[in-house]
Amino acid sequence: MQAKNYFWALLLVGLLLGGTLSVNAQEPAPNPYSIRQVSLGWSGAQVEERLGRPTFTAKKKKSWHYRNRPGAPSGVSDPQITFREDRVRAVVGSRLERQGQEVLKKGDSEERLLQVLGSPAKRQAGVHKGTEVFFYPQWKLQVVTLKGKIMAFSLNEEFATLP
Repeated sequence: MQAKNYFWALLLVGLLLGGTLSVNAQEPAPNPYSIRQVSLGWSGAQVEERLGRPTFTAKKKKSWHYRNRPGAPSGVSDPQITFREDRVRAVVGSRLERQGQEVLKKGDSEERLLQVLGSPAKRQAGVHKGTEVFFYPQWKLQVVTLKGKIMAFSLNEEFATLP
């Protein structure tokens, strides 16, 4: 009888400690990556403060486009930002920063990509011939390459899981 009570007491203590530990678990670290100085979760005001007014907007002002920015390809929106409820939900561009410092840019080699970000969780052929997509769900990041050269970066809230 005493052994049975001892078992239940240990089980109860284990459950209580387990519950306490999960309640006190730390939040995941914030995403250290940004594209063209824009991070997921930013408000429209934060984006405008950093980049100024967009060149144009689309989809009822839920998509902001910046054209002809220094270092950006001509005639291409760089960055292109999508909002949901006034928060950046996705951003696409030609330059990836880590904690504000450029770490990769369009034209860098696939070898450099792997040196900086490590092996992707998944890698698959892209839509066009010679393209590949590298998936890094821990950062909600995708990188598109063409013939071994980086073409674009995309941060998106929906990239937290693999396709």
